[in-house]
Amino acid sequence: MGDRLFEGDWNYALNTIYRLNELEDLGVFQRKTLELIRLSIPFCQGIFYTYKRDDAGVYSLRGDPVVVGMKALYLYEFDKKYSRDVFFTKVSLSTHDKVIRDTDMMPDELRMNTEWYKEIYAKQGIHYALRSHLTYDGVILGSVDFFRAKEEVNFSDKEMDLLGILSPHITLKLMQLLRAEGAGSGRSGLEHRLSSSCGLTARECEVVGMLLTSKPDKVIAEELCISPSTLKKHIHNVYRKIGVKSRHQLYSAVDKMMGTLG
Repeated sequence: MGDRLFEGDWNYALNTIYRLNELEDLGVFQRKTLELIRLSIPFCQGIFYTYKRDDAGVYSLRGDPVVVGMKALYLYEFDKKYSRDVFFTKVSLSTHDKVIRDTDMMPDELRMNTEWYKEIYAKQGIHYALRSHLTYDGVILGSVDFFRAKEEVNFSDKEMDLLGILSPHITLKLMQLLRAEGAGSGRSGLEHRLSSSCGLTARECEVVGMLLTSKPDKVIAEELCISPSTLKKHIHNVYRKIGVKSRHQLYSAVDKMMGTLG
C-alpha cells in the first residue's frame, strides 16, 4: 500500500512528459530530464549517457554525459576499466526499456567487494543505484543512472515504477532529438542520398528534414510558408518515392540511410 502511485504521482509524470516534449536541444533535454526526475526521485548524483553502436555491435559513449548533483568522478576510468564487467553487461542486455536497482542484481556484501565498487563508488561516496536503459528498436540509445549515498535509503519500488512510466517517453524524445541532430549534421549527405537514390526534389528533401523534427504538420507548413494541402502533396510524393506508407516507416528508412541507430 505504501508503494502505490497516487494521483499526485501521475500528475507529476504527465507534467514531466509534457515539459520534456517541448525541448528541442539534446543537451538541454538531458539536463532537464535529470532535474525533473529529481523532484520526485531524490538522488545525490544523476547521469544521462547517450551511446552509439559500431558495425560490430559494440557500444561507446556518443558524447560527454550530462551530470546533475554531486560531481561524477572517474567517469572515464569507469568506462575504460569496468563498463565491460559482467555485472554491467548483464544489466544492459535488453531489447526494451528496463528499470533496475543495483541491489536487485547483486547482494550488497558481494557488490561492495568488487573492484569497481571500491574504486568508483566508494571513493566518491555513492552506494545505491537506480538505472534505466533507453532502448529503441532493440538498440540502446542512452541511459539515466541515479545514485544515493550509503547513509540514505535505497530506491523504492514506487520510485522504480515511476521511472518505468517515464522511461518510454524519455526514449522516444531522445530518439527524435538524435534523429534530428543526425539529419542536421549530415544534412548534405542525407539530401544527396534522397535525391540520388530516391529522386526527391530539393523541396521534398526540405520536407523530409522538417518531418524528422516530429513537429505537427500545421507547424511544418507554417515554417515552410506553404499551405497544409501543399504539404500533404509533398508528403505523398516523398512516401511514394522512398517506398514508405507512414511517418514511422519514413523514420526507419532515414535511420538506415544515416545510421542514426548505429
